[in-house]
Amino acid sequence: MRTLRPKICDHPLVQADDLRFYVSDRLRDDNIDLYSAFLLAHEALRIGRNGYLQPAWNYNLSISGLLRIFTHCLAARAFRADSMAMTAETWLVNDASHLQEHRPHFFTDRLSEGRALITDGTFLESLSQMREQYDSLNDDDGPFHLEVFPWHYAAPERELLIPHSQARFRNTTPVDPEVSDLIADLRRGQWA
Repeated sequence: MRTLRPKICDHPLVQADDLRFYVSDRLRDDNIDLYSAFLLAHEALRIGRNGYLQPAWNYNLSISGLLRIFTHCLAARAFRADSMAMTAETWLVNDASHLQEHRPHFFTDRLSEGRALITDGTFLESLSQMREQYDSLNDDDGPFHLEVFPWHYAAPERELLIPHSQARFRNTTPVDPEVSDLIADLRRGQWA
């Protein structure tokens, strides 16, 4: 069954969720490459940030939301998408102050490291181990980085630890035409 292209809507949180579901569905159906999915994940983050940056939307940034940005930083570096990595890293540093969920957590306990956390080999290794042991992890210790894009489809932390070890981060295919059109539509309208 073909996944329907998400409509453009005027609510940032709904638009971001629609994009994430679309990416997830197409990855599950194996009819989108990871780089095209990454480009849409970037748009979902960009648009969804309005939910907590603009008071009118009354959305609180959770650990999961901030972890989504962090994991996107890792994916951007794994794809060697330098400008997108810099953008996502700026979001991570700037948006950390908007975090409304305060409890001990393996990720938020280290947020004070800022951008350095993205290149911390010890931390990346611990993320890689979490990925391998995911089924035995305690749910109370989550959320975990593999619960957000790119989910279990790829391991950006491993690619950063061992460059060229993850074939899905080799950007050799053209961007999916439907993805290109959708991004163009998002950037022409109110989400420009």
